[in-house]
Amino acid sequence: LGQAKTDKTLDNLLTVLEQEAENRLDIDLEDSRPLARILLMLDDFHLLSTRTSPESMARLEELARRSGDIRMTIMLTVPSTILSTLAGPLIRQAKSWRTGIWLQSTDGLESNIVGVKMPVDLKGKKLPPGRGFLYDPGGQDLMQLASPEVAWKAQPEMPCSFDDWVEHILEKSNDPHL
Repeated sequence: LGQAKTDKTLDNLLTVLEQEAENRLDIDLEDSRPLARILLMLDDFHLLSTRTSPESMARLEELARRSGDIRMTIMLTVPSTILSTLAGPLIRQAKSWRTGIWLQSTDGLESNIVGVKMPVDLKGKKLPPGRGFLYDPGGQDLMQLASPEVAWKAQPEMPCSFDDWVEHILEKSNDPHL
């Protein structure tokens, strides 16, 4: 996407999320059902952060600071090879959380940036797609998060890539705004 379109799309998303945040802060949690968790996933965040305005990034950073109060989880994806070079406020905040999912890379220097301790028997070995660690300050667990795409090829009726999943969801949706 071009910078103007990316910034406009992010601006629209942030407006909706900020309104939802305000609504959630106004709810009396003792008198209502538990709120569903919101997951905001920003793929290739390093590219997004260079294609949007400083104002949009500041709004996103503020939303991240409030995320715990409004049951929102924010997931940023960046290549591990450039993680050490990123230093924006949201990246610094995310690194300080020391909570996340670390996929594929077994480089001990890279993983140490966020607190993942690479087991000796895995150092330098390439993990298969979807294999990695779920980590937080209390520890880490090796897990398989997704099946490699080839596993889905035997079932043609099942979506096998993210684009296929989005298309599948849109086909099933009755919402004319999607």
